[in-house]
Amino acid sequence: MVFFIMHFESLSPWAVKSILQRDFLNEWIRLYIRAQQLPPRDAFQPARIEDEMSDLMFYDVVTIDGTSHYRITHEGGRIKDSYGVTGVGRALHEIVDPAVWYYLAPVYQTCLEKRLPVYTIFN
Repeated sequence: MVFFIMHFESLSPWAVKSILQRDFLNEWIRLYIRAQQLPPRDAFQPARIEDEMSDLMFYDVVTIDGTSHYRITHEGGRIKDSYGVTGVGRALHEIVDPAVWYYLAPVYQTCLEKRLPVYTIFN
């Protein structure tokens, strides 16, 4: 097995090039600043979110025996088509190929540890 080190750095929101993703980030920041804590999921309503629901996935984080699991609570139709199965009610690592999860797990773990959004770019 090949191991890698994923490098994370703190950047300005301007590093996010996608207009849609920046809109989501700005909404998250606005809610975070207002409450000085993680925003509740139902308060997160960026512009055009309904147009994007088919591309989005939401999770509840569940800790089992000290390990974080990401239980899927919403999956957009395009995501369901990509994986070929529904994941609602299941943990993300159960429906993602283990080779892919190897690269995704550090991203999700960093998001939990920092309690901040994580924007990823893979070369």
